[in-house]
This record gives sequence, C-alpha cells and structure tokens, in this order.
Amino acid sequence: MILTKKTRIEWSNSADQNSHVGLDSIRNEKLFIMMMEDQTDGIPYIVSELITERSWVDQAAAEEYRDMILSTCQSLDITLPTIEILNIT
Repeated sequence: MILTKKTRIEWSNSADQNSHVGLDSIRNEKLFIMMMEDQTDGIPYIVSELITERSWVDQAAAEEYRDMILSTCQSLDITLPTIEILNIT
C-alpha cells in the first residue's frame, strides 16, 4: 500500500480526541471499513494531546475521512476541529 496523503487534525481539547464515546465508536467503525478497502493502514500518529495524523492512499480517501469527522462532530455537538489534508513527503 502506497500512502500519499495525510490528515492532520487539531482538536480543541484532548477529551474530544480521546474520550468521546460517540465519536470513538463512529470513527473506529469508519476506520475499520477504510482499512478493509485498503484506503489506510489505520495507524494513528499522535503528534500531541491535541493533534493526530493519519495516512491515506489518496486525496479522495483523506477527504472521505475528513468529511466523516466534521459531520460526526457537528451531529454530536463537539467543537469542530481544524483538519488539513497534506502530501506525505
């Protein structure tokens, strides 16, 4: 698997990143599906207690994950994180 993009998520607080049961459940389910579809290796890189990066095979996969995180946060009334999609160098 060649990973070409990464999402970099900056959360407003560490509880949103690590301790929100609703978000954790939805995120884990989505990640499992995307791993089975070979869109990601599923390995998070915890940059800090507020920043997480994940790698993706392409722009479309990174956007799909970003959109899921944003819509889930909105529906659960979690402060929307900042999400960047970056090239892996």
